Amino acid sequence: MLHLPSALADHPLPARPTRSRLGCRTCRDKKVKCDEQHPKCRRCKRLHLDCDYTVRPRKKYIRTPNRSPAIAPGQAELAGSDLEPALGTSLSPACARILSPADYAAIRCFRLEVVAAPDTKVPEYSGPALVWVLAEKDPMVLHMVCALGARKLSLRGSMPAEEVRLHQSRAVEHYGAALRLLAAQNLAERSELDFVLATLWLMIAYEHKYEDGCGMGLRAHLQGAASLLRERARNIWSPVTRDVASISSHEGSSPQLDSDTQHGTMSPLESRMIIWIALIDGGAALNGLGGAFNDLLEVTMFSTSEYPAVSRVRAFAALQRHSDLVCQDVWGSSYPQSELVEDLEISQILCLYAECGQLRYLLSKLDVADQRPASRSASQSGMLAAAMRDVGERYGELLSVASRLELPAPGLPQRRFVKNLRHVASYYHAVRLSFFRIIHHAAPLSGKQREILREIMTMAFKAHHDEGEQAMIRVAWPLFVAALESDESLHRIWILERYEALSGTGENFRRARHALRVAFQEQQLDERRVNYAELVRRSDIDPFVL
Repeated sequence: MLHLPSALADHPLPARPTRSRLGCRTCRDKKVKCDEQHPKCRRCKRLHLDCDYTVRPRKKYIRTPNRSPAIAPGQAELAGSDLEPALGTSLSPACARILSPADYAAIRCFRLEVVAAPDTKVPEYSGPALVWVLAEKDPMVLHMVCALGARKLSLRGSMPAEEVRLHQSRAVEHYGAALRLLAAQNLAERSELDFVLATLWLMIAYEHKYEDGCGMGLRAHLQGAASLLRERARNIWSPVTRDVASISSHEGSSPQLDSDTQHGTMSPLESRMIIWIALIDGGAALNGLGGAFNDLLEVTMFSTSEYPAVSRVRAFAALQRHSDLVCQDVWGSSYPQSELVEDLEISQILCLYAECGQLRYLLSKLDVADQRPASRSASQSGMLAAAMRDVGERYGELLSVASRLELPAPGLPQRRFVKNLRHVASYYHAVRLSFFRIIHHAAPLSGKQREILREIMTMAFKAHHDEGEQAMIRVAWPLFVAALESDESLHRIWILERYEALSGTGENFRRARHALRVAFQEQQLDERRVNYAELVRRSDIDPFVL
């Protein structure tokens, strides 16, 4: 509260008009003016805050000390937070019963800090926000939301040891509860699929970020995702399979999902979560830890003996397009038009990302095939080369300008477009660079490989200049590939510096940094180029997935 000096107190200012009491609770708690727009005021939109219009009961004013010794561990983060009362009005009774006071801080952490790459949306409409809509209705999903948020909170260095232990124990408790509920799910119920997929994705994300060091947890959940869906897969994929089959007779066309099919068609949210799981599984397969989920898709969505890699990759673009309007589907008329327009603008980029995820998975198959007879290896490499060429032709305009675009200032249009394009184009180029290394073995870099490498480094330099170290999370895998391929010491040093900075954000980055150090040391000793597949599978390097 502002205290006036005595001289001013003797001559008070003219009375102000009565302050409106209809503004949102977020602005009123901060004692700032609210424009009272619904469902979200302009200030909360600008600052990405939770806009709380819920009516709270008035209570008697009691003066309390600034820091009470009676505050329980985990409550310090909740002081001054609007989240707990706001959640109380949105959670189902079954969900509200499982929460302790400390869980509200974990939920806030999940909603504001846990980001689904390459998600550059504002937190309230991001990937985690989509999952949160399900968590409000289902205890199984809510348990995993709390587990992820609590685990991340426990890693904050500034937190007292007692609060760290509390969040660690709550993360374990919630994870175990979610596992028990998942095991009891009846997958014959069509209405349960959203919740099952969301829980699986959260478990995979948890293991991806905080696994035990041997990769067993991540591998187990990726296999579990495949086995849980295997029995129902035919019904889920039937519309996609029909569209893939039509590619053979309509060369050059892209498969579209049949929106008129009522039975067996996936919802946009289900499609989006399947793509998320497939992306992580593809990266894990390349590093020797996964592949089961994408293997299942290979059996149920299409047959590699009948349809080439091109059809598989295009089918995932169709799956992504089916999920383009997932946010509008979830939030309805309350979803802002500005966000909807951005979704449409980056639709093609996200289709390219979904296809790159499948190219990376196919790259893992090619690496395995390289150990087989030459004829089999040549067949595999030919199919992958055709798929990469097809992707490059269909997205040629985007790929050709990605490294030349400058990032608009905050608040200007196309900012999210440029961020995502840099990230996704880097992935495509990293797949190509890895492909050429597999088929050329230890041969020196060709002119084409150097051109690809230059594209990756240019986009990484620009992203780092514009957004700092946080942007490097989105291009971590392309940078890892570039580090192994580059013969420029400045490139290697710069990439290793980026991994030094990223190593504080997660165990996967620490392990990847160690792998790069090992590779650089060996390259200095005998100038031999270190093979990616051999490096990530070595016994002296802990498994990781980027």
